[in-house]
Amino acid sequence: VRGFGTWMLGELGPAAAPAVPALALALEREGDERPGVTAQALAKLGPAALPAGPALCRVLKADAPRRRWNAAIALGRLGPAGRQVALAPLRAAMADPDGRVRAQAVLALGRQKADDAETVALLTRALSDDWPDTRALAARALGWLGAPARPAVPALNGRLRDDEPRVRREAEKALRRIQLGLASQAGPEDDAQ
Repeated sequence: VRGFGTWMLGELGPAAAPAVPALALALEREGDERPGVTAQALAKLGPAALPAGPALCRVLKADAPRRRWNAAIALGRLGPAGRQVALAPLRAAMADPDGRVRAQAVLALGRQKADDAETVALLTRALSDDWPDTRALAARALGWLGAPARPAVPALNGRLRDDEPRVRREAEKALRRIQLGLASQAGPEDDAQ
């Protein structure tokens, strides 16, 4: 599976599920010279791409940052079904040297509804990341978790005074959701730039 064909499979969305094994193989063979093309296609398949989860987790360790952040996006799109395969690798990706990778890892954990105490603590620490998108998306992810994110309330309150308006807005929304105990579904329209 190459180039245009990979893109077309992604455009088919979940209907392309029978192609996931071929896409996983292509992902493993895809070098850093074509960063993220196959992961982008897998992301569009959503939970149907679950069989490619282990391959996506391996790409989180690739040399090219763009491959790593596209893998994190695709892992997040697996939703809660991907938690078992992706939780530990996504937690590790939160320490990536590239801020874009960290940002997509926190967003992926939110999409997967990873609401255990360890992940909530990691997302709370991400509110202090030096990359503004990581801070904003950590707040968004905590908001998606709703009530289980209550331990993050003091840190979210601190982000209400962040230098970045986007971080302040996301912290405010997260606090409302947590206060109301609302967990929400993350949709494609909620992606980071």
